[in-house]
Amino acid sequence: MYMILRFPSGRQIDGILLAASRDRMRIVSRRINETLELRRIEGKWFSDRGERVEIESWLADGQTRTRSFCA
Repeated sequence: MYMILRFPSGRQIDGILLAASRDRMRIVSRRINETLELRRIEGKWFSDRGERVEIESWLADGQTRTRSFCA
């Protein structure tokens, strides 16, 4: 799944979802040359540095089960 993330500063990062569960996501981005781990706390996503992250958009291939981590 392809994703675009937005940080509080307005910075956007695009990446590919590697793994996801109800409260965690791991995304790889060519732009930052590392994987990014997001955690959901009280319904909001945060980076491993504590920054609030919004999922601006995603594009799924129809076979990805988004229900388990977007509920």
